[in-house]
Amino acid sequence: MNKICILFLFFLSGCETTSGLSYYSHYQKCSLTETSISKINQCAKESRFNYIAEKKQKGSSDYVKGGVGDRFMMWSDLLAEQVKNKEVSDTKARMILIDKMAQIDRYYTGRQLEASRDAFNAINSLPKPQNCTTTLYGNTAHTSCY
Repeated sequence: MNKICILFLFFLSGCETTSGLSYYSHYQKCSLTETSISKINQCAKESRFNYIAEKKQKGSSDYVKGGVGDRFMMWSDLLAEQVKNKEVSDTKARMILIDKMAQIDRYYTGRQLEASRDAFNAINSLPKPQNCTTTLYGNTAHTSCY
């Protein structure tokens, strides 16, 4: 039972969004199909904006555009601008993007593991169940636990 609770809490811990896609998952998906950083950015922005619009249209209040997702998008745009200005090659920019996404994955995996460890410790700190037996002596009940 403890293992089931830990797994359940592990999946609840999630990442930036509690339900749905994280801000950088759009970039991960597009980096698999597109061949340049500018196309990856264009694809990811369209995907992210469409996703946000769809969530809003369905009346979801659990996903709000902004914060970390917008900063990541701006960072990726600046990376594409460096390619355009020939400050960095397109191949190098894609490698930088892949490395950044791997860093984010490691960060969120670490947070999930930490949440799982905290849940495990919380469960282990609960009082242990005891085996109790009750014996009746006339009108008196005597309970022994060990």
